[in-house]
Amino acid sequence: MKIGIYIPGLGQAFLQQSTAKYASRFMRELDQNSENHSLKFYLKQEKEYYGEDAKLETNVVSIIKKDGDKEEIFYRFYDFNYAKILTDKFTCSNIFMKAISLFGVVISKLPIVISCLLFTKKEQNYAGRFRWISFYTLFMLLLLALFGVSLIPSAITIFTELIGQINSTKGVKELFRLDWKNSSFYAYLQLISLNLVAVFTVLYTIFPSAKDFVSLLASEFVSANYYLTFGQQSQTIHGNLDMLVEYISEKEAHESKFHIHAYSFGCIITLDYIFPLSNNVSYRIQKRLEAIVTTGCPYDFINHYYPRFFKSRNQTMSDQFKWYNIFSISDALGTNFRNNNKSTTAEYGISNILQLPINIKYEISNANPFSMLNFIMLYSLKAHQMYWDETYSGQSCIRPLVLKMKEDGMIEKT
Repeated sequence: MKIGIYIPGLGQAFLQQSTAKYASRFMRELDQNSENHSLKFYLKQEKEYYGEDAKLETNVVSIIKKDGDKEEIFYRFYDFNYAKILTDKFTCSNIFMKAISLFGVVISKLPIVISCLLFTKKEQNYAGRFRWISFYTLFMLLLLALFGVSLIPSAITIFTELIGQINSTKGVKELFRLDWKNSSFYAYLQLISLNLVAVFTVLYTIFPSAKDFVSLLASEFVSANYYLTFGQQSQTIHGNLDMLVEYISEKEAHESKFHIHAYSFGCIITLDYIFPLSNNVSYRIQKRLEAIVTTGCPYDFINHYYPRFFKSRNQTMSDQFKWYNIFSISDALGTNFRNNNKSTTAEYGISNILQLPINIKYEISNANPFSMLNFIMLYSLKAHQMYWDETYSGQSCIRPLVLKMKEDGMIEKT
């Protein structure tokens, strides 16, 4: 039996990526690509607790193989959901602070985004067309940040109006010697605020979840930026992953090998964990990691806009495991680890790490992601969600993955 640890992307941007759905897709491909027609597969889901005082939880999904009356666990997935840890320090902030933080991060990244748009360094492989999409996306994030920040003048106006109504005593009035009511600045602020309140009232009526979306997006974007820039929460995330690996090692058979399946930002967490900056690699990982799967890995994107993040990595695990990388040329975030799209063979790895991934190309459409309409509608970012659909019953990128893993002996042929 093989053990899979599933590390998803950030949850609010991509909604169809639960461990159960991923395991269901994996099971479906095992079933439909089995040479033995009598074999059946089904899932068993459990929730287990690990770590100190068993405070951490993981969803465990076992793929059971049934051959007549004989049943056995064929593959078991444990999930590692880091999103709550990543955003923990930011989630408790109010909407104003989140908007200001988002605004600050966007403004801080504008110079490098513009610089990368105009000037390309030889070692950076992020396609020019995707750099335009990054600029456009950052501009959209700036609008979202302004959406939240612009609520502050409204709050100031309301507060000032309230002060004007309750300040009836001379002593309190002395605290506000400026005649706000007759100042042109106050009149201008009041005019803007009244219009903002009206606009946002309409928006919140039409899109009642808009405030929550802005709040959650800000939490994840800012927290991811702090992780990549300052390593914030990385020690906690990696420590909790160590505890999950230890828990699995103690529970499962000693000879069981680990596979890490990661998607989107989960790929960055995985690569950061396996090739750490200065820390030693987990002993259990060194002994039991057999393969990793990265789907929609945003390596080029991160390396382009956070060029120091992957520098000087620990090489202990280089070439110690198989690395499968699933990508789409339409995906603005996915990486094919090549300087072009003319082949699927990888040409480079991570910074100073010599190991190359085994590329698996997956496309579902010949649509031109860079037509004007698709550019405006951010098709290349939507393509990041097209490795599978919302249901587990549809076709997905898992089929070529299962076939390749069978070919390489990573999973048993059935």
